[in-house]
Amino acid sequence: MEKGNYTLVMTTVPGAPIKTEQGEQKVGDILSEGLLKQQLAACVSTHGPITSRYWWQGKLETSVEYMLLIKTRTSLAPDVQQFIKEHHPYKIPEIIAFDISDGNEDYLTWIGASCRYSPRAPKKDNDLHK
Repeated sequence: MEKGNYTLVMTTVPGAPIKTEQGEQKVGDILSEGLLKQQLAACVSTHGPITSRYWWQGKLETSVEYMLLIKTRTSLAPDVQQFIKEHHPYKIPEIIAFDISDGNEDYLTWIGASCRYSPRAPKKDNDLHK
């Protein structure tokens, strides 16, 4: 396993459902399903509810949210970030990425095999998907 091939992306989503063409849906479900169907992520874990307190437009706010932990290839992290921005209801969604420097080698290899090929990936990273 080469270090730096895998990334954990974290985002938070509102706890309340939003109205979509398919009716009311949870944002976490929309993001999770979309990321997985497009093979941008191997796994999305939902944690919560959590309480987030933050400054927004000069006011102290409190929201009930859920945290999504998205496991992906490092080469796909920009695509994951773009997908979140395009499908998230917040004007400025929280998106934080952490390089995975170590872990269960079998699990990390599974992440690589479960995600799609990325044209941005170095050749050796793309070879893991074969």
